Amino acid sequence: MPNFLETGRLVLRAFTEADADHLLALDGDPDVMRFINGGRPTDREAIESRTVPRLLRSYPCLGGRGYWAAEEEKAGLSFVRSFTGDRPEAIEGSEHGDVEYELTRPDWRRRRQEPTVQ
Repeated sequence: MPNFLETGRLVLRAFTEADADHLLALDGDPDVMRFINGGRPTDREAIESRTVPRLLRSYPCLGGRGYWAAEEEKAGLSFVRSFTGDRPEAIEGSEHGDVEYELTRPDWRRRRQEPTVQ
């Protein structure tokens, strides 16, 4: 499946089975999971048997809520798990969807590097 969106810094794409290690780095870290499920890490078996199959069939371009893998390699951020979809209950009275994301711990305090002028 082609990339959904590609800019000079970011790629949004469908998940693949090869993303299991990336997802383990996110969901296996108690600090990343702290505000998602109270800090319970997800093990590799659960990632491979439940998470990856769910993400493979929940691509936003297929209609409704879905998930993208986001990569920002040019800015030094290797992988982001991104959620998108139509959840009007998130903002009462709104017909807009929402975008949520997870970052690996090393990227929490990373600031965007502005290009240098030469």
